[in-house]
Amino acid sequence: NEDFEESFARRIGRKYCVSVASATDALHFTLLAHGIGVDDEVLVTDFSWISSSACASMVGATPVFCDIDLDSYHISLDSIKRMYSDKVKAIIYPHLFGNISDMQYIQKFCEEKNIKFIEDACQSFGANRNGQQAGTYGDVSTLSFNANKPVAGLAGGGAFLTDNKEEANLVRKLRRHGNNEVLGYN
Repeated sequence: NEDFEESFARRIGRKYCVSVASATDALHFTLLAHGIGVDDEVLVTDFSWISSSACASMVGATPVFCDIDLDSYHISLDSIKRMYSDKVKAIIYPHLFGNISDMQYIQKFCEEKNIKFIEDACQSFGANRNGQQAGTYGDVSTLSFNANKPVAGLAGGGAFLTDNKEEANLVRKLRRHGNNEVLGYN
């Protein structure tokens, strides 16, 4: 498991990889690791799998749906700006269909507003834009190994990727019932 995580992190271009049961777990643990919860809002797309909005609800946050850009089918920056409020603490941004959009404007917006940029790279493993690999754009990124994804595991699975050692360690605890230190999951 540790060998897989180390080699996978290197392959993506991240410092740390934590394997989890599913990409939904990866998104859920990401929100928990960033302290996102009640009274917070998470920007999500209205054109994606339910996990993005469900995970926001699972931590007590409110999912706020953003429209897509009809050229890319990804979250529209104009919609992000319209739906933003001071309660927004994160954005979950999926790259759909193996496609990566120009991220610089959304990254800049997130930095200016101090919003966690959570990259959902579940459908884009192996894709890159101008040499930058999917899974390296966000503050953290998530991947899926479900049967319908570019890299499929026998029974599914997912990954949480970050460059922050403390976040990686917390997610390792969360995936193993909290290691008797925090409330965790299996």
